[in-house]
Amino acid sequence: MARILPIFSQLFDSLGLELPLPTRALLAGDLWFLPAVFAFGAVLSIANGFFAFSNRQRRIAYVALALIGVLPLVVTIFLYLPLFVLSAKLKGIH
Repeated sequence: MARILPIFSQLFDSLGLELPLPTRALLAGDLWFLPAVFAFGAVLSIANGFFAFSNRQRRIAYVALALIGVLPLVVTIFLYLPLFVLSAKLKGIH
């Protein structure tokens, strides 16, 4: 990602465009938290099998696991968002 970001930044700057806000926000922060989130999901999944959770606790655990499962998709969309924006801008030029 460190090699790709300057290329996209230069491309967008040369076209007079700005990177989309979600992409800038994602790239501004470090991605150190992603492995921690997945480790938390693994621990939560294992704990769900070993401990007797109440129905409410089990629902909360399932919602947390679902959100953790969707996280890679959201990160991927935010990283590809500049390509979508660039494509839309280039279609408008023609």
